[in-house]
Amino acid sequence: MSSSSKLISPFALAFLVASIIFSLFAFYLSLERPTIIPLESTVPNVLRTLPDFLALPQDEVIHWLPTVGVLGICVMLRWIPSTNITRLVVRSILAVLTIRYLLWRQTTLNFFDGLSLTFSVVYLLFEAISMLASLLFLFQSTWTTDKLRHKQADKYEQDVICGAYLPSVDVFVPTYKEPEYIVRRTVIGCQAMKYPNKTIYILDDTRRPHIKELARELGCKYITRPDNQHAKAGNLNNALKSGLTQLAQSVSARLRRAINTQSGTSYIMLGA
Repeated sequence: MSSSSKLISPFALAFLVASIIFSLFAFYLSLERPTIIPLESTVPNVLRTLPDFLALPQDEVIHWLPTVGVLGICVMLRWIPSTNITRLVVRSILAVLTIRYLLWRQTTLNFFDGLSLTFSVVYLLFEAISMLASLLFLFQSTWTTDKLRHKQADKYEQDVICGAYLPSVDVFVPTYKEPEYIVRRTVIGCQAMKYPNKTIYILDDTRRPHIKELARELGCKYITRPDNQHAKAGNLNNALKSGLTQLAQSVSARLRRAINTQSGTSYIMLGA
């Protein structure tokens, strides 16, 4: 199995493949006619009435209101500060519009025959899954503590610079099939960090003897595991189990950049 396929969960990969196959099949069936089912079959004999808040407005001027409203909000965001309250208001509006669309969308299902209903339900499920996933992300990232964390980071940065606070730091270099010279270059860069109380680990997810020898040569620690479960995240979680450090920093073996731990704040808090 390739390394790229291990980065995608089996469910997500199967869902993606099924979506592509289903869309291609639907496109093929509709090449020579406007709809998958003949047009005269898709028009129900009895029109279903919708509630007022779901029904399309009859006035053409009102049709432009959502577009004008969204454009107005986009323009206003230029001057509205990004705070927890403003994010909550804007994203709540998006959530209401999304839920309203899904409620309206379920009234468009075609119950004329089994094939029509199957295609209608499958398309609705695809839309619902993608929109609900977007809603979860919106609300998970709405309320943040950035300002508080920035103040804490600035305070501890000054303490680190003056030597009053020097917690132990584990520097993780996860690697998977990168050439030895790349891993060597990354570790040497980590060793040049201006911070005394640090331990550097090579997290080798391919269990290579020459990388283990490289760790011994450069004077850093070497951690591996018997499998590659959960890819890079699993590699880092396995390393976190073996240490009692106060702070941890992950450095990708594929990146070449200057690192200064004393002036940086990219840490993962592991304990008090």
